[in-house]
Amino acid sequence: MKPYSPLEKQPWWTLKRLIIAVAVIFMAICATALFTVIQEQADAPTGDSAIRDVTEELSHSIGPSSDRWVDEFKESADREFRDAVHRWASEISPITITHYISSEKTQVPVQATPSNSRQEDVSAPYEIVEERDIGHKAMGNKRLSDFTLEELTLLPWDKRFSYRVVVGTSITFCQVQPTVEAIIAGLTQHDPDIDEIHLLLYSTKDRVHDMYDIAMATWSTDGKMGGITPEIARSNNRAGYEISLTIKDNFEECLAQISKTEVKFGLSEQTRREFYAALVRCEDQALLEADKHYNPACSNCLEYIENNVMKLSQMYNNLIENCARLREEYGITEEVQEEILWESYEENWPLPALPPEPGCCEY
Repeated sequence: MKPYSPLEKQPWWTLKRLIIAVAVIFMAICATALFTVIQEQADAPTGDSAIRDVTEELSHSIGPSSDRWVDEFKESADREFRDAVHRWASEISPITITHYISSEKTQVPVQATPSNSRQEDVSAPYEIVEERDIGHKAMGNKRLSDFTLEELTLLPWDKRFSYRVVVGTSITFCQVQPTVEAIIAGLTQHDPDIDEIHLLLYSTKDRVHDMYDIAMATWSTDGKMGGITPEIARSNNRAGYEISLTIKDNFEECLAQISKTEVKFGLSEQTRREFYAALVRCEDQALLEADKHYNPACSNCLEYIENNVMKLSQMYNNLIENCARLREEYGITEEVQEEILWESYEENWPLPALPPEPGCCEY
């Protein structure tokens, strides 16, 4: 009796299983090659096209009976590809990448922003309120004693300036560096001969004579002041120039405090600060005017009369009565003025800068 053979009883089923096994192995090989290309290039349109080409080839090779496997492979490959693109995008900051989600009928643009990115880096509005010339001879890192008098005479000038800049209370941490770069670009474009720039950034004008409350920056060779050699000063060669930037700790919290919308006497805090600064400036100007008449330090002034402390005090008191016009301008009473002055003392508001001293006075 001939032994029983499954192949004789079920030849078609066995052959089909062999075909399926071969097809699965072929799919695995193609998938491995495809994922390798995706990881190396991570190109959305090209990758999507590659997935479609491979799935079509599999469909033709395996046959119509395996459409379900082809669809599952395509869905899995497409998902893996999109994940690869997102992993690639998350490693790039702060660049925004545009890619396409796979679709055979439509191509839909989607913004893929890195997960750790912050607000777009855009410079903030600014106003330069003070410029100071702090230039000197371009000696590089040498000392004055390293040069003879004749050599010093021949040295070019290190054109160095310091600027105090108001950037407002809405600036964010991300905007500080772009703003500094914009300020420096504007200054050097206006005057290409500038060799060094020192910046102090402030939130408001009434703070510009105090320590910076936003940031400090230096533009020079290696980001450090004092390294300008005679060759750099003559040639304006900016190779090796850097910007060193120091940002105030927790400045955004301080700005939130400055920008608070607390209203007293119908005036915001910012308006009350402005009134206080205007009142102090008015009184300072009154004192200078009285000095020119009765302070012996101003004896060279045309207005000088005599050295008389009592008359100086009387004239000062008469002049500051004119400062009452400020109350009318701001629509407040004398009682409210006293409350604002008391608030300025409690909150330690900074005093405004002193008015320029008369040239005829010798304080």
